[in-house]
Amino acid sequence: MIRIKDIPLPPRHNVSQLSFEAAQLLRVSNSTIRKVKIVRRSIDARKKPDVKYNYTIDVQVNGNEEKILRNSRCKKASIAPWTGYKVKPLKNPDVSRPVVVGFGPAGMFAALVLAMAGAQPIVLERGEDAESRHEKVQKFWQTGELDVRSNVQFGEGGAGTFSDGKLNTGVNNPRIPWVLEQFVLAGANEEIMYDAKPHVGTDVLLHVVQHIRNKIISLGGEVRFNTQVTGLCTENGKLTGLKLHNDATGENSEIKVDGAFLAVGLMPENEPFAALDGGEDGLIFYRAILRDYASLVKPGGLILLEMAFDQAEDLKRLAAEYLPMASVEILRDLGGNDRVTHITLPKD
Repeated sequence: MIRIKDIPLPPRHNVSQLSFEAAQLLRVSNSTIRKVKIVRRSIDARKKPDVKYNYTIDVQVNGNEEKILRNSRCKKASIAPWTGYKVKPLKNPDVSRPVVVGFGPAGMFAALVLAMAGAQPIVLERGEDAESRHEKVQKFWQTGELDVRSNVQFGEGGAGTFSDGKLNTGVNNPRIPWVLEQFVLAGANEEIMYDAKPHVGTDVLLHVVQHIRNKIISLGGEVRFNTQVTGLCTENGKLTGLKLHNDATGENSEIKVDGAFLAVGLMPENEPFAALDGGEDGLIFYRAILRDYASLVKPGGLILLEMAFDQAEDLKRLAAEYLPMASVEILRDLGGNDRVTHITLPKD
């Protein structure tokens, strides 16, 4: 594939023009262009009122791509980079089923990847399914009556389910096109694959998240709604289970796990629950991170540990125990309280 950048077209245009523009820029006949794929579309309004659409496209051609590029002498064209992402199947399909806590964007895509890999994940979500949430949210908007168990804050799809559906990220990652593709496969407009500011829309997103859930289930996964994780079960510093509370029935239970992916979001009540179950001294997770640092961080890298106000000395002691050659600094927040342990690893 040949990638061509910065193709300007007027506001009123037909995307079929892109094939003709590609042929012109590459100095080949129209019949040489086999296929055109839009990679990116943005609006250039720098020279008002001469507003234009700006396209980046990938072109499949008949003939040798490198030869065509040389002959075209087009500075806008180059061989298209491969930016694909594929979910790899599990090497050991007999491992225990992973558990994902939370079914917002992070939890949903973690569960989708695990399901596509054949891991048959179990998803625990404290809120309700999207359709039930929609009914409760509509009632709140109309009457002001809030259901504390089912609202815009949590449930299937997370708080973003009832936003306007804009998809933004400052990260350049090969998984991004794959994520957008999953949205499209679940019912979103194909334009989000290439628009500079992709927008799904709440009315569509409500159905998209349900389709993704159904795909997870069809691949052997399980999604349990109204199931809140209230604590962790540990044994010798290892996670062995999760304490659960069913908001609909009031029942409390436990589930055995070998590991869990926590995607609980940014709600204040979710922040401290892991720390509260950090063992008798509250340091069990810090020990695990520092003990296994070599598999998590490269030499010369940084480890930033958020902590409670009174844990600075404990973390300095743990850092000295596990990383005696590292540089340790305690950072304070705007209130002057100890907040982050900043650890710089040696380069070798």
